[in-house]
Amino acid sequence: MRLSGHSQREGVLVPAFAQLARPGRGQNQVAADQAIVDYDRGASRHLPHTCGQHRDRVKWRRKMDQRTNGDMTTRALLVCGAIAGPLFIVVFLVEGATRANYNPLRHPVSSLALSEYGWMQTANFIITGFLMLAFAVGLSRAIRPRGGSRWGPLLVGLYAVGLIGAGIFATDPVSGYPPGTPDQHVTYSTHGALHDLFSSFVFLGLPAACFVLARHFARWGERGWAIYSTLTGVTFIGAFVLTSVGFAQTEGLVDVAGLLQRITIIIGWGWLSLLAVHLLRAPSEVSGGMPAELPP
Repeated sequence: MRLSGHSQREGVLVPAFAQLARPGRGQNQVAADQAIVDYDRGASRHLPHTCGQHRDRVKWRRKMDQRTNGDMTTRALLVCGAIAGPLFIVVFLVEGATRANYNPLRHPVSSLALSEYGWMQTANFIITGFLMLAFAVGLSRAIRPRGGSRWGPLLVGLYAVGLIGAGIFATDPVSGYPPGTPDQHVTYSTHGALHDLFSSFVFLGLPAACFVLARHFARWGERGWAIYSTLTGVTFIGAFVLTSVGFAQTEGLVDVAGLLQRITIIIGWGWLSLLAVHLLRAPSEVSGGMPAELPP
C-alpha cells in the first residue's frame, strides 16, 4: 500500500526520502541531507522517531566517509616513507659504481654532487627529503590515536629537513675527490659549512627518533619493534662515529670511510622504510573511535 510521500515497511511508515540515506546505495548525500531538512520542517511531527533514525544514518555515513578519506590520506603519506629509502639507496649506489674517479669505499655520498652529473645526487637529497616530510605527517597521524607523542614525527621531520638542506648546499671536497683536491680541507666554504650543519640534522635526528619510538613501541606492547628501534639507534650512532673518524683522515679508516658511511645510511633508511611498512600493515587507528556499525 502506498501513502503520499511514504512507503510501508514492516509495519512502520518510512519516509520516501529514506532510501537516499541508506549506506551503499550511491545516491547523492546532499539530496539526502536536504530531504531531512525539508522533512523536519514539515512532516517530522507525524513520524518523529523514524526521521530521527534516518538522520542518524546520514550522520553515520558522513563519519564513515571522513574515516575512509582519513585512512587513505594517511596511507598515502606512509607510502612516501616506504619508497624514499630504497630510492635514495639505489641512486647513490648506481652513481657511486659508475662515476669516474670516484671510489665508493673511500668517498662520501655527498661528494657525488660535486662532479659533472652532481645534479643527480642533489635531486636525490631533495626529492627523498620531501618524501620524508610527507612521511613525518603520516607518522603523526598514524600514532596519534594510540597516544604517541609528537616528538617522533618531529624528529623524522628534522631528518627530512636535513636531507633537503644537504641537497641545496653542496659539500666541500674531501678525501681527494674530485681529483686534484686535497684529502682534507683546511677552511670551510659557506655552502660546505651549511651542508655539514644540515647533515647533522640527519645523523642526529634519526637515532633520536629511534629512541623516542622505541619507548612508544614498548608501551604499546610491541617488544620486537622496541628492541629493533633501540638497536638501530645505537648501531647508527656507532657507525656514524667511525665514519666521521675515517673522513678525518685517520689511518686505517680513511680508505673505508665511504663504506662505513654507506652502512650507516642503509641502517637508518632501512629502519624508516620498515617502520612505514609496519604502520601500513597495522590496523587503522585513524577513526578515533568512530562507530563501525550502522545505527539502528
